[in-house]
Amino acid sequence: MQVSTGNVLLDAIKANLAGSGTLRLLNKDTGEWEARTWAALYERSEAIAARLLDEDETPGAPIAVLGEPRFDGIAALCGAWLAGRAATVIAGPNRFAGVDIWAGRTRSQLASLGISHLFGQGTGLAALADAGAAESVRLIGAETVGSWRSARSSFQPRPTGSADVAVYQGTAGSTGSSKTVILSAESTLNHLNAVVERQKFDRGSDVLCSWLPLYHDMGLTMLLGGLLTGADTWLAPTSAFAKAPFDWLDWLTESRATVTAAPNFAYALLGRYARVAKNADLGSLRFAVNGGEPIDVEASERFGSELARFGFPRESIAASYGLAEAACGVTMPAPSSGLRFDVLAATATAPDRKVALLGEPLDGVEVRLRDSAHAEGIEADRAVGEVEFRSTGQMSGYLGDPAIPADEWISTGDLGYLVDGQLVVCGRSKELIMIGGRNIFPHDVERAVDTVAGVRAGNVVALSAAGGRVGSDRLIVVAEFAGADREAARGEIAARTTAECGITPALVELVEPNSLPKTSSGKLRRVEVAQRYR
Repeated sequence: MQVSTGNVLLDAIKANLAGSGTLRLLNKDTGEWEARTWAALYERSEAIAARLLDEDETPGAPIAVLGEPRFDGIAALCGAWLAGRAATVIAGPNRFAGVDIWAGRTRSQLASLGISHLFGQGTGLAALADAGAAESVRLIGAETVGSWRSARSSFQPRPTGSADVAVYQGTAGSTGSSKTVILSAESTLNHLNAVVERQKFDRGSDVLCSWLPLYHDMGLTMLLGGLLTGADTWLAPTSAFAKAPFDWLDWLTESRATVTAAPNFAYALLGRYARVAKNADLGSLRFAVNGGEPIDVEASERFGSELARFGFPRESIAASYGLAEAACGVTMPAPSSGLRFDVLAATATAPDRKVALLGEPLDGVEVRLRDSAHAEGIEADRAVGEVEFRSTGQMSGYLGDPAIPADEWISTGDLGYLVDGQLVVCGRSKELIMIGGRNIFPHDVERAVDTVAGVRAGNVVALSAAGGRVGSDRLIVVAEFAGADREAARGEIAARTTAECGITPALVELVEPNSLPKTSSGKLRRVEVAQRYR
């Protein structure tokens, strides 16, 4: 009989880790997959929990895991819960920012969370030590954790309540300042159960494969889905995908994955350059989540069409919607639904366009639309409003802010409408570009520019700048460009934007590849881009 830890999330996970399921992590230096059984990983979790309880100088203080997926780091998440603590995953250094700058920001982040122990390795751990983080946080490398041993016969977990904090989850920070979401054990478990149920996940046959960062809500959900079900799970570092995106197809082939997930830019990138792909076998996939970004229907269709020669089942594409405040998922389609869309009729200034249907609310989730002044005139024949939700998996609040009651509706900041119970998201209300009395979503402009030869797909930002008089705001397009003829590209961008969006940019700025500021997961930092070019 299993002894309860008092933490419903941990109890659910523990019940599924005694089987034959395996966690495989890609060693990006060797290209080899390294494997551990879930049972062995849980045993290491007990060793970590025992050490945390022995060193009980800061009882109840949360722990942090740094960087890319490692066995000791994943074990530390469960170890924290066994020791009655919360846990968070922190992004490691990345190529978009200097290590010293990263270390300073991360030290402040650790202090704001009250972290007592940080599990990590490599340059990130060394940089934090150099930045003085060890003065308040114990920095623990993989070699140290490897020396700890579990005393299974004598170990006793510290009981915790279901309402206690389990996860501190950072928001993306791509459209503003990043915040920290507080998730209880019960909320996290409710969300995971809803996702597993919607996907009709089979614990005996389904296989998960992901390269998403664990500090992102969708990446953490993929990992916790493996922990919760005990299913075979393959995790690759995000940096490995960034270095060679088409390796994702190799990983799906080798793992025989049935479930995977990625943001829209990944599907768009592989679909656009699919001609270089060779010898993949994607026939096992049945649920490929596309979420985390505005979904380009044409790009998703192109991915499905181009990858069909490798057996990719087009009906597996699952356009979904979520955010960290909901633990991740809000709406998701049923398996084998395929990519569904609504067609918005042409106007005097823009042609027909397709917008993705993002599925129905998950179990335990309610969605409603609130009247918003921002929605006026966006889609004349659609009931557009600001999307709000409440769910059994929602956050308890933001770190440092008052708690949010369990039954309170939470605003997403997105504008959308419903089609036969499925959500359509038009864009974020605070990103609307208003020019000449018209509301324009940046994504519509960016999607049009993405297809211009030489423009790096997914690396375009549309924004507005004030003109010299009232009502004279102008459209600015900033794009990373890797082609040869800049003047021709500027002309094509202007023509494409005019034809598809009914507005001509006042300025087209072409910048070098990898020069636009991004989050550590590769999303564009739109606020920083706007500040730079306005």
